[in-house]
Amino acid sequence: MAANLIEILDSLPNSNDKYASLLDIKVLLGSIHQQALRDIVQNVSFHAIFEFWNSGESDTVELSCDILQKLMGSLSAVALLHDFHEELMKGLVHNKDPVKLLSLSQLLRCTQESVEELRDYVNLLQHVVKLLADKSLYVAKKAQEVIKCLGIVRLSL
Repeated sequence: MAANLIEILDSLPNSNDKYASLLDIKVLLGSIHQQALRDIVQNVSFHAIFEFWNSGESDTVELSCDILQKLMGSLSAVALLHDFHEELMKGLVHNKDPVKLLSLSQLLRCTQESVEELRDYVNLLQHVVKLLADKSLYVAKKAQEVIKCLGIVRLSL
């Protein structure tokens, strides 16, 4: 299964039916044990999935966010912040709520796992604060959770 996932991820940019490929990835992710997935994500690029954030189809955007949630969730907080800092930033300023929520949920996980590392990314934290005033209540509430978690950890800010 891991080999199939790697193969589909590698062929995604050249796929004729990208949505079907995304569905295949989601199905495969559901059948791979979390520990095995941790080993896989360290050795494979899934940057092509971020391209679907710009899709005009909301189903495609949401599907890509579901996949990225699972893949990014398999990375350590330190690796996530180091390797996907720019993608997280783009997610925070994106115009679609599922993308903002994905970035915020990953940052929330970072506050829970490695708040010291997150402290070094002031620009991410500034954008989280701005999202407290987002027009979407879901986004504002998730941003509040991140800030609240930061406030709970002594000396995090």
